[in-house]
Amino acid sequence: MYKVDRGLDKPFITAVFTFCASGMTCPYMLIYLYQGIFSQITQRVSDDWQAAHSPTGWMTADVFS
Repeated sequence: MYKVDRGLDKPFITAVFTFCASGMTCPYMLIYLYQGIFSQITQRVSDDWQAAHSPTGWMTADVFS
């Protein structure tokens, strides 16, 4: 899913869901724009999810390495 909502200046979260044709899934991932409070956020993310952050809040190669 992708949606750009012009005119809003609020921070956003990118959610990544990966599914294979075989039915297997990769762990779900949340990518945050936040940097300073990131550790406080990750403590609240469920153990079966992953959390990452990037300077833009978008998916980048660094997020997945």
